[in-house]
Amino acid sequence: MAPTLVPNAADTVKVMMRRALKAALATKDRGTGAPYASLVQVATCLDGRPVILVSDLAVHTRNLLEDPSGSLLIDESDSSGDPATGARVSVSGRFSVDLPLDARARYLARHPGAAQFADFGDFRFLLLEVASAHFIQGFGRITTLPGDKVVTRDIFDEPVRARWVAGAAQLSTEHPGVTGFDTDGLDLVEGGRGLRLSFPRKTNSVDQAIEMARKALAARR
Repeated sequence: MAPTLVPNAADTVKVMMRRALKAALATKDRGTGAPYASLVQVATCLDGRPVILVSDLAVHTRNLLEDPSGSLLIDESDSSGDPATGARVSVSGRFSVDLPLDARARYLARHPGAAQFADFGDFRFLLLEVASAHFIQGFGRITTLPGDKVVTRDIFDEPVRARWVAGAAQLSTEHPGVTGFDTDGLDLVEGGRGLRLSFPRKTNSVDQAIEMARKALAARR
C-alpha cells in the first residue's frame, strides 16, 4: 500500500516546529555507532530552524561534536487516544554552533529557566540546519519534505533580527507568555504548552507583525 501524501504538510510541519517545547534528539553514538536517543528542550529561531541548548557532559553532545548529523522528533500524538493516529515529524540535518543573533534570545524566552546555566562554559547552543522533514499524520499518511519547505527562506541580517527580538520582548511585557514572533505568526507558552497563532498574511515588517500579534492576542480574550 503506497503512502498517501498529506495536503498542506509543509504548513503543518512549520506550526509543529514552532509549537514544540521539547523533542527527542537522535544522534549516532560515537563509541558503538548505534543510534542514541535523548530528550531536549527546543525552540526556533526567526527563520524556523530549531535551536537546542546542550551540556558538554551529555552523551548526545559528545556524539554531535564527533558527527554533527542528527534529527529531532516532534510528537503531537494524543496520549489519551491511539498514538499511531497522531501527528509527528522527524526533522533531520546537521547541527552547527554558528548561530544567528536571535537564536539565544528566542530560546531563553521559550525556556527562561535555562538562563541560570546557559552561560556556563560547558554549555552550548546548537542550531539544526534542516535538510529534510519526514511527516506522519496517521496510518499511511506520510510526506517527506526538503528542508527549504519547512523553514522561512527570508534573508535577515543581524540588525533586522535584533529588531524582531526587541519587538518580541515588547510584546512579552504586554502579554506574558509570548516567547517570540516572526513573519508568519506568534509563539506563546501557556499552562506548560506551546501555542502558535498564525497571522492572516505574511509580513516582513516588524511593526505590521506587532500589530497583527496584538490583534491575535486580543481576539483570544
